[in-house]
Amino acid sequence: MKKRNEKLNWIHQLNVIITVLLVILIMAPLIYSNGFNQSIPYIIAGASVIVLSIINYFLNIPLFAKGLTFALVPALVTILLFYLDGYAINKHYIIFITFIMAAMYFNERLIATFLTAIICFYLVLYIAVPENLLGQNASLSSFITVFVIINGCNYMLYRLTKWGNKLVRDAQAKEKEANELLANLTSILNKIDGGSVQLAQNIAHVNENVHTLNIASETILQSSNQMATAIYSEAEMIQKINEQMISTHKNMLQTKQSSELTVKESDEVKNAVEQSWKQVHEVTSDMETLSESINLTTVTIDDMQESLANVNNLLNGIKAIAEQTNLLSLNASIEAARAGEHGKGFAIVAEEVKKLAEESAKIAANITGVTQQLLHRATTAQLKVYEGKDAVHSSVENLNKISMAFDGIKQSFNEIQRKLSDNMSTITKTSDMVGEAMNQIEDLSAISEENAAMTEEIATSIHEEHEMMKAIAKASKELEQLQNDLTAITKLQ
Repeated sequence: MKKRNEKLNWIHQLNVIITVLLVILIMAPLIYSNGFNQSIPYIIAGASVIVLSIINYFLNIPLFAKGLTFALVPALVTILLFYLDGYAINKHYIIFITFIMAAMYFNERLIATFLTAIICFYLVLYIAVPENLLGQNASLSSFITVFVIINGCNYMLYRLTKWGNKLVRDAQAKEKEANELLANLTSILNKIDGGSVQLAQNIAHVNENVHTLNIASETILQSSNQMATAIYSEAEMIQKINEQMISTHKNMLQTKQSSELTVKESDEVKNAVEQSWKQVHEVTSDMETLSESINLTTVTIDDMQESLANVNNLLNGIKAIAEQTNLLSLNASIEAARAGEHGKGFAIVAEEVKKLAEESAKIAANITGVTQQLLHRATTAQLKVYEGKDAVHSSVENLNKISMAFDGIKQSFNEIQRKLSDNMSTITKTSDMVGEAMNQIEDLSAISEENAAMTEEIATSIHEEHEMMKAIAKASKELEQLQNDLTAITKLQ
């Protein structure tokens, strides 16, 4: 609006200047031909025209009235000079110039009104004083020729003004549409910028969870190694116990076959049984330690599954943001296409945003595949750990039974020492109990070997999960770099 007022003010000033020049062009020949004294009325009339134009410039009246006044004042003076001073070709030129003064406002109603007034003036002059309007050749054909030429030129200016106004209105409509498209593209870029901020926050959250998973994975790896060492130690101890039980069983058979030798060697057997009893208690203690380690492992694996579930949820959020970013990029491309030449830059930006969104979705899908593998392996490890936990609990129960059996053996050997000479049945019973204990130890040995194998599988799975965690961390860094590139592109616009 301010620019339009400045342009109108410039047209007003130009019309004032043109009016002054026209007065000078009209007055100069009159003063030259009639002399200064004879031309004083003309000079007063010219000065009055200039004053009226200046007053009109400062008056706060509608644009139609102001423009019509600027054009009519010199036109009326020229028509009056036709009537008073006679014919002159330059007066027709001045009339044409006044029409241009009216046409500069690009107001169709103003130009039509002024054209109608000029037509009336010409008709009145031709009827009243045809020689003053056309000179000596004041025939009707000459008037029609001059009338058609003057008004034809003026009509063409009118049509030109009308077409120019239409072009201006079309240009203004295009400018408004372009501004709306620009506003839409700016809004889309702002949304993309907000989405990149949300994406950065989700990436940070993923990085935190990945770091937590790395720590948990290392803890599980260490625990599994400790558990494997404990299980191997348990197997060695059980093997020693088995060997000692075999030796004890042989001693019991020898005792049964030869009571006298058994009596003599009962002290050695008793010492061997006590040593085995101590070892059984040591194994029981080690099994309790192993049970605690397995419990810790199960808790850690459960935490890892929850963390993987959180990672999957965050990756789903990243996928949703990538899909929204892709949709916003498509909207931006559509809006840029509608903007034509004005939207080429935004079309390029939209294409880059679309590529970044597709790459973000691809990386998020890869990370989701890795986390699904991790979740599957964690579930397998969890099942194995729970099986190991049940086996350890069963082993503890068996060791408690063995411990109770060794207590019975000790009691039996005490009874043997007191009543060996007349109670061989007790030795037979003790031999049976030792045989049962050997069977239990063999079962315990098999369970221990199975636990060792499962522990090795768990350690291998945890190592693979640890490597996958590193891959997730690397992919997360790549995703963060893509987010930074997206933020940089939006800031460029």
